[in-house]
Amino acid sequence: MNQVRKTPLHSPRVVKKIRKRRMIILGILFVLFCLFCVFLYFATRLSGVSIKAVQVFGAETLKEEEISAFADKKLFGSYFFIINKRNIFTYPKNQIEQALLVEFPRIKEVKVSEEAKTLKVELVERDPAGVWCSKEPKCFFFDMEGFLYGDSPEFSGSVYSVYRGGENEFGDLGIGKKFLDTERLGILDEFKKILEGSSLYISEIIVTDLREVNLTSVKSPKIIIDLTGNL
Repeated sequence: MNQVRKTPLHSPRVVKKIRKRRMIILGILFVLFCLFCVFLYFATRLSGVSIKAVQVFGAETLKEEEISAFADKKLFGSYFFIINKRNIFTYPKNQIEQALLVEFPRIKEVKVSEEAKTLKVELVERDPAGVWCSKEPKCFFFDMEGFLYGDSPEFSGSVYSVYRGGENEFGDLGIGKKFLDTERLGILDEFKKILEGSSLYISEIIVTDLREVNLTSVKSPKIIIDLTGNL
């Protein structure tokens, strides 16, 4: 009887065939990957799935055109040079929201969405609680969170109470920083309302440290308030 000659699994001939087969498979996979990338490149740039405009809602003191232009710039370019950022399914929603909060500190809340190929930017601006002035002097609006968010015009001193101090505790202060926390500002605000209800308009508030504040009014030279809640 004739015996069938078996080829060893690790013979050079078998190894060569396996390598060739692997190279063919890898080649096919690479071609498919390239075709898929080409498909994504063109598919994400189709007019029917591309954002055409940006609309801004809720802007009061901020300029809508500036916000719109800023958001539109975030739609330029692509991911990995393939996927279009202007595509309605892949636009960088979170990135735009975070960038708007950093670029425009006056914005307190912002929501970005897409509707009918239009990028909608809905925002809420911060309400001014007062004006804080540095030693320079340079003044900024702040909200009830103590967040400094915008340059204050010269006339603000006649509209809002002027706050000073806080640099010793918080360092260099400016737009985008806090000079006092919400709880302490709440105590000051309540105390101001009580005094102004008694016809004592507070013109200046000096934060000497995180516990004590000096208030100045027209009728009373100085009022000292303990921010722990005691006079």
